[in-house]
Parts: sequence; structure tokens; C-alpha cells
Amino acid sequence: MDTVAFKTYALDTARFYVREYGWYPMPAAVHRILIHGADIISVALLPIGILSEDARESRNKDFRTKRCKKTSRVETNEDLINIG
Repeated sequence: MDTVAFKTYALDTARFYVREYGWYPMPAAVHRILIHGADIISVALLPIGILSEDARESRNKDFRTKRCKKTSRVETNEDLINIG
């Protein structure tokens, strides 16, 4: 990923946010992405897409359908906790 282009875009977006919405404080998550995002991307060992939760969440269906008892919610949750 081109971190220089991302940094330029993110800083322009942050300036726009402050100019247009100065009356509302910037949320911490937005600040992290816009101000520190390029630095995080440049030092990350793995691509950003691998670090997302989508892959982990998509596996929940497999765990629930193939490895858990379906007799009660309690047993299903106990099986989910004990997997791994």
C-alpha cells in the first residue's frame, strides 16, 4: 500500500473534519485512523486485511454447526469455550 498517498489523504480528511465539524470533537477511533494510520500501516508486519476480524467471525458459523451440541444454549456455549 502506498503509505504516502494514504497519509496525504488522511490528513486532508482530518483537516476537512476539523473545518466542517469543529463543534464536535473527533472520536478517538477516527483520530487514530486519520492521524496515526499511515504510521501503523508502515510498521505492520502483516497486511491490514489480515488483521481484521472478518476472517475470525466468518469461522463462527463452522464452529457452531460442526463442533457444538445443539441440545441447549448452555451446552453450545460450553462447547464454544472449550474449542481450541
